[in-house]
Amino acid sequence: MTYKVCITGASSGIGEALAYYYAQKSADLTLIARNTERLNQVKSHCEKLGATVTTALIDIRDHQQLNDFLVHNDQQKPIDLIIANAGPSLKQLSNETADYYSAQRAMVDIHINGTFNSIYPLIQRMQQRQSGQIAIMSSMNAKIFLPGRSIYGAVKAALLHFSLALRQQLRNDHIKVNVICPGWVKTPRTDLNQFSMPFKVTAVTAAKTIGKGLNKNKAVIQFPWQLTTVIRLYNILPLTIQEWVSHTLYFAKSKDND
Repeated sequence: MTYKVCITGASSGIGEALAYYYAQKSADLTLIARNTERLNQVKSHCEKLGATVTTALIDIRDHQQLNDFLVHNDQQKPIDLIIANAGPSLKQLSNETADYYSAQRAMVDIHINGTFNSIYPLIQRMQQRQSGQIAIMSSMNAKIFLPGRSIYGAVKAALLHFSLALRQQLRNDHIKVNVICPGWVKTPRTDLNQFSMPFKVTAVTAAKTIGKGLNKNKAVIQFPWQLTTVIRLYNILPLTIQEWVSHTLYFAKSKDND
C-alpha cells in the first residue's frame, strides 16, 4: 500500500525538499502552501519523480478551511504522516505586516495555532485507526536564547515542549510523534539573514536527515551534529555565562551588520 504523507509549507525550503524526498519513494503526497506558482512547480516535479500529488492553497491560520480539507483528504485515503512544517521567519512576516509587533503576533499565530490547526483534525482519526505519525517543526533555536530572536525562539521552544508531551500522550494509541530541531538550513528564508550561520546544511541534506529520523521514530531529530554539540555544551553552562555568550554573539553580529 502506498505511503501517504501530508506536508504544510511545502512550496519552498525544507518543506519542498521533504516533498521531493518522499516523492522519490513514490509516496502519495498532500502538499499545502500559500504560493500558487511555487506549489504548482513542486507538484510537477514530484509527479515526475513518481509521486501522486494533491495540493491545497491554504493559510494554516484558517482553522475551518484547513480542518475541512484535511478531514476530507483523510477520508479519501488515510494520512500516514503529517509534517507540520509551515512557519515563516520574523523578517519574512515583517515584510507582510504593518509593523514589527504585528509580525510578532503573526509568528505566534502561525507557528503555534497553525501547528495545532495542522494536526488536531487528524489526531482523533489516527486514534480510531490506532496508527499514524505526527512530525512538528521546531528549531535548534528552541534550546538557546538569543537577543533579536526572542519570539522565534519562544514559539519553537513551545513547540518542542508540546511535541514531547504529545508523544507521551499518544503513545498508547500507537501514534508516533516526533519533533524536528534543525540548525541553519540553506533556504530562501535563511538567505535573508545578514549574519554568519555556522554549520549550515542544504535543504536536501536536511530532508534526508529528517526522513531517516522519522523512519527510526526518533523523539527529537536535531542536526547538524556540530551545532548540536555546541548547544549541548551551552546548556550545561551556568545561566550567567549563557547570558554573556548570548549577549556577546548578538552584539558581535550587530557590529558585523553595521
